[in-house]
Amino acid sequence: MLDENNFHKLIEQQEGGGKQRVKQRVEAALPEATEVQTRGPVLAVSADSRRRILVLVSLALALVIAAAVAIGLVFGLKKKNPVFRYFCSMDYELVITDVTLKQYSAENGKNYLFLDEYEDALYLDDTYFKDIKSGKLICYNEYILFPDETYLILRVTDDRTEIDMLDVFKASCVSSETINGVEVKYTDAYLDEESVAYFTYKGNIYYLEVDDAEPGYARVLARRLLENAAK
Repeated sequence: MLDENNFHKLIEQQEGGGKQRVKQRVEAALPEATEVQTRGPVLAVSADSRRRILVLVSLALALVIAAAVAIGLVFGLKKKNPVFRYFCSMDYELVITDVTLKQYSAENGKNYLFLDEYEDALYLDDTYFKDIKSGKLICYNEYILFPDETYLILRVTDDRTEIDMLDVFKASCVSSETINGVEVKYTDAYLDEESVAYFTYKGNIYYLEVDDAEPGYARVLARRLLENAAK
């Protein structure tokens, strides 16, 4: 490497035109030498090291892509199947209808489970809740008074709908029983002479409230509903 002192000594050793030529050549070389001197050390990387680096980079990239795909799937499913929450006076209203649950299911292709005992019923009434903004039906309600004076309220929603008045079922039904492969949650002592149960079947949730009946009768009716589905 050239420094300032060596540069001037070399100039002084030359004579005539040779001295001038040396001066020009050294001046041209000096900046290049200075630039090289200021660079950091050059690391030699073997072929094996390069291969290991490429493998590590490829693995890291694959992990990033996999994580991105997984996150996209999770958020995509959440967006595709959102849960709708309804609050009583703000979001939905009650509509009275003369269409039974059986008729509504057949006319709208819903495949709802129902108790086909309308002819023997002492009393029958049907209503539904609809979304105030969209007009969409969100819950079907059927009220049946049987010949033995057992009173049933059967409500049906899809499994993406939550309604405030139905929260009591999930809070009260702490016992469970498997009927025809379906878990039925229930309580036999919700109130005096009243039992409640609920279960999910093929994308719909069925809520049963039975009054003036023997304890556990909500489970009896849930079993009848599921047995009808198996036919």
